[in-house]
Amino acid sequence: MVPESWITRSISLVVNPLFAKKRLSVGDYPIFFATLQCFDYFCCMNFLKIFSDSFQDNWDFPAVTDIASGLTLDYGVLASRMARMHTLMTELGVHPGAKVAIYGDNSIDWATTYMAIVTSGRTAVVLPPFYTLDEVISFAGMVESEYIFIDPALWQPGADFETAPTIKLALSLDGTTLLYEGLGSPEGVKHKIARLDFSFVDRYPHGFQPQNAVAPNLPAESIVSIFFTAGTTGTPKAVMLSADSLEANIIYGMKNGFHPRRTNTLVTVSFGNIWGCVFDLMTSLASGAHVFVTPYNIPTHEVIEALKVARPHKIIISPRLVHSFIHRATRRVDKSPLGKLLKQTTLFNPLYQLLLKHKFRDLLGGKCVEVIICSDAMSPHLEWTLRRAKVNFTSVYGLTECGGIVSYTPAATWRPGTVGRIASALMEARVVPVDIPGLTPGAGELQIHGMTVMKGYFGEDELTRQVVSDDGWLSTGDIAVISAKGVISILGRIDSIIPTDQGPVFPERLELMLITQKGIRSAIVVDRDGVMTAIIEPDYDYFKRHDISRDDTTHIVAHAVNEVNRLTSLRERIVDFEVSEEPLLLTAKGTVRRYEYF
Repeated sequence: MVPESWITRSISLVVNPLFAKKRLSVGDYPIFFATLQCFDYFCCMNFLKIFSDSFQDNWDFPAVTDIASGLTLDYGVLASRMARMHTLMTELGVHPGAKVAIYGDNSIDWATTYMAIVTSGRTAVVLPPFYTLDEVISFAGMVESEYIFIDPALWQPGADFETAPTIKLALSLDGTTLLYEGLGSPEGVKHKIARLDFSFVDRYPHGFQPQNAVAPNLPAESIVSIFFTAGTTGTPKAVMLSADSLEANIIYGMKNGFHPRRTNTLVTVSFGNIWGCVFDLMTSLASGAHVFVTPYNIPTHEVIEALKVARPHKIIISPRLVHSFIHRATRRVDKSPLGKLLKQTTLFNPLYQLLLKHKFRDLLGGKCVEVIICSDAMSPHLEWTLRRAKVNFTSVYGLTECGGIVSYTPAATWRPGTVGRIASALMEARVVPVDIPGLTPGAGELQIHGMTVMKGYFGEDELTRQVVSDDGWLSTGDIAVISAKGVISILGRIDSIIPTDQGPVFPERLELMLITQKGIRSAIVVDRDGVMTAIIEPDYDYFKRHDISRDDTTHIVAHAVNEVNRLTSLRERIVDFEVSEEPLLLTAKGTVRRYEYF
């Protein structure tokens, strides 16, 4: 069989000169890209070869950098570390197809171990870092994991593994330390770990060379990863994703230029989330990009410092972080003498906007050409602010159950109030009417059908049948409208709708508006005995920066609620609010775990 790398490169030699003067996107030539993408898909029988080709082609170029330590691994060194992990798993008897869990914060060790699990034909069980160790052990047991790699910073001696009787071994993320031995563990684990260097040399006596970076045969239906849903409206569920699902998402990201070769990527979301893992990590490494790694959920000022170092080409980011950047850029412009003058003079307003644009671009590192915001729907205020600052931004929509992308449109053709055009090369979408009085005409539940749809929730056959029909249509649980051109607008989730006499209220919209207000970090809007109530976590870092006393918390929060009420309809008015002294519990994508507050 002809290698797929030869086929795709030959097509590129023919196609690229034809369109050299124009940057193509799926939106420009949907039929062409759909045909080419499907051709790539059916020719590629083993998606792991995407990575072996990339590692061989970029052997001496930087692959990953740890921002905190400054450590950089070239593609060749990263491949060698992955091969060491392959060797360790083989020595320990981790058979192909075994479920291997991984739990930790963003780091080079996390990236190395995850890629080693996937590229060796095992199934990676991704456990988000914001859960406690006891919770993740329970999750690992729920999906029958046999092995687990744990971040030493999150390890607790005496951890209870009774909820996960299938786990044979627990090792540190880098594989150098034995943390726990269970029933059925192989003999001499510590000895095998200690002599790993010798085992690696025995396996590669002439050193690990580019030709050694080869991919094993992996059927398209193989379960490559198990991710846990964000858990916004209910307990997280284990989503089984196949090789063809991840392959299709990675190729889609590559063809839309998310992280082109030799550009930089800064990871601002957790590797435990589908966006951080599949797009910031896997798509970058498949493309030959350079991944800069920061810990999950670090303060905004540390993200800004990391951006100065990484200077990314594109950045996938949460609405919360965008709001923070906008506030900082505006504050810096307003403090400058020129900014003060331009803001007060209507005639020079365009110059003020230009100054704001440059300040925002500086905060992003100075080289960012597009901001991709992971959001089901952006608040109109955020859209207006970004447009006012002339920022190239777009909103992307996706699901863990689809391995990532559902809809995306480049910034140049993105329309306000939408989450982009359906990824027609991967799937088709439809809206099914739902029995909710007062819905927008044409709105209904969004359903997806295509190659990226999950294989089901692990151990939840009945639940899987409830969300995936016999003919393969996935019910997303989101209320949406689809235009004639396939552009999606998300209104909110069915599970979180608050019914009123005047019609349904989607609390997500109010929450996005609340976090745009100064002094608000997180918020959730719930129905408390018929009273629209906001639970709000103040941003005490903001209080500190502006010398605001904590005694003024109630006043600041009340002002934010009043501002939101001023911009909303009567049925959306927030009647009451509560100030949360404890941080609100968030999911991997930064949304509040709604079910915790009912």
